[in-house]
Amino acid sequence: MIKINYSGKKLFILGMGSSGQRYSFLASKLIKKKNIIGIRRNIKNSFSKTPYQKFVSKNINCINYSDVKEQIKHSDKLIICTPNIFHFEDYLNLREFFDGDILIEKPLCISQKNYVKASIINDDKCWISFQYRYLESLKILKNILKKEKTNGYHLRIYHSDDVRYWHTWEKHNLSYSCRDDLGGGAYNTLNHALDIANYLLGIPKSSSIIKTQISNYTYNCDDAYEGVMIFPKSDKIKNICSVGSNYASPKREFSLEATTYDKKYFLNLLNGKFFNIAYNEKKLLQKIIIKKGYNPKNIREKLFLNLLIDFLDNTKNLKCPHLKKAANFYSSLTIV
Repeated sequence: MIKINYSGKKLFILGMGSSGQRYSFLASKLIKKKNIIGIRRNIKNSFSKTPYQKFVSKNINCINYSDVKEQIKHSDKLIICTPNIFHFEDYLNLREFFDGDILIEKPLCISQKNYVKASIINDDKCWISFQYRYLESLKILKNILKKEKTNGYHLRIYHSDDVRYWHTWEKHNLSYSCRDDLGGGAYNTLNHALDIANYLLGIPKSSSIIKTQISNYTYNCDDAYEGVMIFPKSDKIKNICSVGSNYASPKREFSLEATTYDKKYFLNLLNGKFFNIAYNEKKLLQKIIIKKGYNPKNIREKLFLNLLIDFLDNTKNLKCPHLKKAANFYSSLTIV
């Protein structure tokens, strides 16, 4: 068990699907299993057969949602990972009687209307879970861009995957990721590219996001989106960031390219590899910044674990955006 300074109170996890089970398993590396409590709307339903299902069934005690108000007084930490469509509603309901720290699995909302509503909520004890902010190479790139004082830059962030193979334990069209009635769709689910733009550049001055459906994998919701965001640096210089996600693609990819005045940076977000290309007297030079790559599954688990450590141990170190900051960013986007 990794040693942290958690108080020993119970950690409650609302929603015990794939995300809730993952959080339960990873939290068991940090605190005692008996202090992890799952919250389910129907405790009689069987667990989804995820890679963590056997662990959760054997080790995690669960309670009915109807009992949460009485039980949660023993906690100061709560994670919300219900289907997307319930995230914001669950947050509002729980805040009526729970004043501890809350981590909400992304997305916070599934509609611009609710993002606007959330943007006026001042809650410095609630964060949205975007684990890629814990990637070392992304932090290095952010510092590099900060030093680009005189010139603008262009960022391209692209994320693609095949949603049919995300949840091998269920038919893909039954998953929340593919169902409009559960808040699915690429814009709501495969939205790390958008958060990285927010992390690196802040809130855009203007934007245009287009959502579309290019396959029959989803039920009445988008499986791809493309967007452009403008971040003015001065009257003449404007930083441009283009983002795209697609989960009807046979190729798994998550990459970032940043082009400055005379350099180009490449970052593989799936394994953390990071290098740049520059011209020196017409000669092309390539420099490895972070050479070591990791297995994508392992690095993702590590990012989640580091996020959980900060949430349980010291929220001052949390790199995830507060509720208001996330809502301000998403409510500023224009979907056409």
